[in-house]
Amino acid sequence: MNSHSGRSLLALAAALLPPTSASAQNVEVGIDGLAGIVRDDRNPGDNEDFSGGVLPSLAIGTNLIHGQVDGLLFDYAGDSALGGALHLGPRIGEHGYIGIYGSLSELERHTGLTTKRVGGEAKLGLGVFSIEGIAGYEHTEQATFLIGTTATHDVYDVYGRGGKFFSFSDLKMRPSGSLVLSVGHRYTGGRHAAAAGVAIGFGNNIALLLQGRAGGGDYKMLLGGLRVRFGGRTDGSPSSMLENRLIEDLFAAGNTRRQLLVPLPPPPSPPEEEGCGSCGGYCDA
Repeated sequence: MNSHSGRSLLALAAALLPPTSASAQNVEVGIDGLAGIVRDDRNPGDNEDFSGGVLPSLAIGTNLIHGQVDGLLFDYAGDSALGGALHLGPRIGEHGYIGIYGSLSELERHTGLTTKRVGGEAKLGLGVFSIEGIAGYEHTEQATFLIGTTATHDVYDVYGRGGKFFSFSDLKMRPSGSLVLSVGHRYTGGRHAAAAGVAIGFGNNIALLLQGRAGGGDYKMLLGGLRVRFGGRTDGSPSSMLENRLIEDLFAAGNTRRQLLVPLPPPPSPPEEEGCGSCGGYCDA
């Protein structure tokens, strides 16, 4: 790269970045650490349902635009899960937002199952209430795994349903500066679930979390933990960071699971025994 090109790129970057004082206020780092009990249709009747991990996020924005990158690192009922997501769009008013959302995650079930999402996202503040949601297109990887054989059938786990609609929505209430309550709905992997959550803050940086899910296909979750925030607003007002929605990717692949029974071929007929007829119908006395 020549010196003129380098100077041009530096000038462009300087023009796009907000002033230093504003930049410090508009960069926020968050980490949710959660652990608890989970279950979905991957492990019917299985007691190995402990799950735990972290959901890191980095938000960078100005008074006009918000950008955020999320991560997922979880041990999910014996399977590892990794993922990343991007939120990008303009702010609306003091606490509103509208933008695009995209994510990619991998659940290491057998040889791995991938979930991809792209959609629209919105957040609207109404006093102590807020409404948040994402809806769009998700693609769950299709795969078939032989998991066992009975006396009459081969038993397969069949995952994935190609590209379908998904949606996440929440109604939140902040009755005080240190308490947030939420109820919502989830539709992923072709199944519905109710969602609920509580966040109890201690100062501006730490909150206790409790999240629950209950839905079809043995879709259940009860996780608790800590939320830590650094940076962001310095005036004590609520964080503008969006929810890390990758926690929902844990359920997407499991919700698509169906069991397939393939009958075994019938056993071969036994060979005919040689008898009197084998010698022209005559037998020695």
